[in-house]
Amino acid sequence: EYATIAPMKSMKLLIHIALPIEAKAMRKYLNLSQISPNIYANKDILLVVSGIGADNTKRTLEPLFDAYSFERALNFGMAGCKDEAFAIGTLSCATHVLDKIPKMNLTCVAQPMEDLRELSTTLVDMESCAFRDVCTLHVKSENIYIFKVISDYGAGEIPTKSFVQDLLFPHIKTVISHVLS
Repeated sequence: EYATIAPMKSMKLLIHIALPIEAKAMRKYLNLSQISPNIYANKDILLVVSGIGADNTKRTLEPLFDAYSFERALNFGMAGCKDEAFAIGTLSCATHVLDKIPKMNLTCVAQPMEDLRELSTTLVDMESCAFRDVCTLHVKSENIYIFKVISDYGAGEIPTKSFVQDLLFPHIKTVISHVLS
């Protein structure tokens, strides 16, 4: 007996976002429909909401690569920043040198950090390293993008939903245009 293997669906872009509130504006902007819990798509783009942290990210992303192939992959969300010279709401890219968008290096942590002075990098988040680890096995590294919007300087406060939306929404068009150009 042979198992039948469904053909892989080829997509232009995988978007990984940790929190539903971070994904809301992106879903609307790209006109994505819900295809299963925490997965949204149109014919070219699949957006997945993983929950916070590396384990959730890996658990959510790994099975997707059994069913889909992606030309490009994007992690988009918030990050803490140790350098207060960069304003809250500043868009940065951790993977590519882009015109008018600062390239900032990024550390991944398992727990939110109160004191960012210990960081050896400018930014900190909880998902991007797991995202990169999984995607690197399936997507060319130059087609893997990590965009972060500075949300705090390590205060450790949970941002409100409206704060998150207001922070991320202005950057969605720019991010998508860079990733799909």
